[in-house]
Amino acid sequence: MADRSELPAFSKKRDILFNEKTSDRQRLQSGVEFMQAGRYDDALEFFGRCDAEEQVHEIVDRARRECNVPVFLRAKVILKEKPDTAELEELAVRAEEMERPLMAVLAYQKAGMQEKADRVRAGMGGSGEASEDGDGGGAGVDA
Repeated sequence: MADRSELPAFSKKRDILFNEKTSDRQRLQSGVEFMQAGRYDDALEFFGRCDAEEQVHEIVDRARRECNVPVFLRAKVILKEKPDTAELEELAVRAEEMERPLMAVLAYQKAGMQEKADRVRAGMGGSGEASEDGDGGGAGVDA
């Protein structure tokens, strides 16, 4: 796994992402490094700008296991796939089992299951999970 201290700093990351001279191979490698460090949002930035379908599918799988709904949704956008109701509900149920109510609420909402989302929210009792996903959280929420 890549050490976070070995990852490119902001300005270098921006250069790799947006410089016309950067090769797809360089973007792919940078994305892999971010993915190995668990920084999936950053990895998806790189993967979205090169041919990295296999790596994006890997992030989808990891997001499912970790119940990281925003990352799951963002990866699906990059793959040009629309998550179906069944997979969103499955993700929500798993999030509940893992005691990640905010992720469950989001997945239920995206699945069009507002009543289930409200049930989970009512059970939260203000406990909140402000930093539960550790990856910025908001990306891809409106996918």
